[in-house]
Amino acid sequence: MDMYDRIQRQPARRQHITPGAAVLAAFGFLVAATCVGMLVYAARYQLRYRRFINDFSASLAASNKMSLRMTWQDEDVPITTDQASRLCRRITTAGAGKVQKDVPDGDECQLVFGDGASLTMWQVDIPEKNAANPTGTFIRYADADGRIYQYDTDQLLFTEIAAILALP
Repeated sequence: MDMYDRIQRQPARRQHITPGAAVLAAFGFLVAATCVGMLVYAARYQLRYRRFINDFSASLAASNKMSLRMTWQDEDVPITTDQASRLCRRITTAGAGKVQKDVPDGDECQLVFGDGASLTMWQVDIPEKNAANPTGTFIRYADADGRIYQYDTDQLLFTEIAAILALP
């Protein structure tokens, strides 16, 4: 008698996925995909903002070597690199705002940097109920290559910009 004679071969059991397990797996996949999507969106948003700040800082550095011009209500207004540096710091501390697609109407303040980039700012009403201030600033930056970053923020009042830039 062989040692394997006592063991009888059993037919293989088929493993079935129950409907409850399939629903649970699909729900788990959906939750995981949603989480990954939200992380990618948040990372993309922050990367765009960081690229804007880096490009803005580079334009400011280029203005030290080249030129810097500012217009307010269609008139050229003198500006120093110190004022532009303080504005850059204030925009940076205000943080990323809400990205917008449309540019507002009204008086604008525009800085044109020596590298061809421009920064345009408007005073706007902030419609969100939970905004820190009812008015804020719409900021539009176009770099020398034509990339545009524009957003509004309630963390930076236009009166602060006017004070930094000594607007009339």
